[in-house]
Amino acid sequence: MSDLEHRHSTKATLICLFVAIIVAVLPASLTSPMRDLVRLAFVPTLRLVGDFRIEADSQMDAFSSHEAIRLKKENERLASRLREAELDQRRTLLGVLAAQKQIELLKQTGSSPFSTSQASPLVTAQAISASIIGDEIVSLWRSHRLLDRGSKTGLFEDQWVLDERATRIDHGQDSDVVDGLPVFAGRCLVGRIARSGRWTSSLQLISDPGFRCRAVVLLQNPGVLSTEFLLEGAGDGTCRLVSVPSGELIEKGALVYSVPGDRGIDSPMLFGRITSALLPAGSLHWEITITPEVNVATLSSVQVVTTTLNPDRMIGRRTEAVPATAQTPTESKIR
Repeated sequence: MSDLEHRHSTKATLICLFVAIIVAVLPASLTSPMRDLVRLAFVPTLRLVGDFRIEADSQMDAFSSHEAIRLKKENERLASRLREAELDQRRTLLGVLAAQKQIELLKQTGSSPFSTSQASPLVTAQAISASIIGDEIVSLWRSHRLLDRGSKTGLFEDQWVLDERATRIDHGQDSDVVDGLPVFAGRCLVGRIARSGRWTSSLQLISDPGFRCRAVVLLQNPGVLSTEFLLEGAGDGTCRLVSVPSGELIEKGALVYSVPGDRGIDSPMLFGRITSALLPAGSLHWEITITPEVNVATLSSVQVVTTTLNPDRMIGRRTEAVPATAQTPTESKIR
């Protein structure tokens, strides 16, 4: 700064100080009009500044609100993606564990390094289609009509099983049908052989009072089979599950199946559907009613699975030896 400018600045400062001293020294009666003029001159400016501050605060609040909403939505979206990623990770982990178990099982039960021969099984299973005998045949047998042959020619009354109160089929011991064999209609379990004669047999339906067996319920929500329960015939065309604890998850409409592997049947066979599931207050067990899936009155035929000795084993037939280097397709893929 030059000396001239410095002198002018000093003069302006001294003038302002002098005016301030004069205003301070003068009486209020002389300075109040001047002060009022100055205050009135600054009122619009002060109002403008206040309005500007209010508008600025309002815009800031609105911006903060929109930003908070945006951040909240963004957080929700990220949380959803995180949950999906966790579920995918769990599925992948379960798949890896299942594959590891399968590999370990194949390692333990895989093909032997020794040469083996694939022999025929000792017992073979066969499904026999049997027709249901109508009441007219029973009536003819029970009408006391005489035949000209008897026990001397090999005819005995117990070779027929024609109980008027039971459902009957036209196969018996001559077809390897014996007492206790399960009877099916497609994928449904109808009952079991109650008594087998030489040519005919009587059935015990799953709804008969004396019928009892193990059963499982297909739980609808997780889609898995329950623990084993006892199923028994109610005698009125329905069945019931007994002694089912109150803590079990039982729903109306659930399907009831036989226990897989029971009586040599690997696949679960359908009994029927739960039509009533009640849990009385304070009771420790459910009251469950099952309606059989098959109406025997409308059936004309059923299937009986019998087991017989394999004739190939009886005459000593055997298949060729399996080479030790043979691999199953599954093992080849794993390796």
